[in-house]
Amino acid sequence: MFVFVVWNILYKAPDGICVSGKILPRVPTIAEMTCRGMAFALRVEEMLSGISKPQYRQIAVELLTVIAVIVQRNPELQFQEVINLNKIIKNAIELFIASNSSYDGLTLEEQEDQFFISSPYDKNSTTTFLARAVVNKLLEGCVTVTEQSLCSIS
Repeated sequence: MFVFVVWNILYKAPDGICVSGKILPRVPTIAEMTCRGMAFALRVEEMLSGISKPQYRQIAVELLTVIAVIVQRNPELQFQEVINLNKIIKNAIELFIASNSSYDGLTLEEQEDQFFISSPYDKNSTTTFLARAVVNKLLEGCVTVTEQSLCSIS
């Protein structure tokens, strides 16, 4: 269920998740709700309702799924700032355009459309560029590694 994806990300993001000016804060959300509760599902829907374009909403959902996989595979990661989905998507589109010079003459809106309609099954898929944008964000230092989750030999 998609709300579990968002819950797991929110648990790792003390400042919350932001998209299109709507913020889903970690506090008090996690303290007052459950991941299975209708109130949390409605709060997630409220956050996503600020997205006017359906294709952008789909990309935002895909991005949340990518972030969730990264967080699940790297439980030691903890975000240090709000997760701004718009900035990450913008970076993914820039990476997409930079990888294909045939999009150079297009307007920004046409370039975005090319990104939104790209095939999910090739090396130039939206998922590829969303994952690269998330990794770029991680490399910028917006996350920390918690010490208690590091491997150690006793």
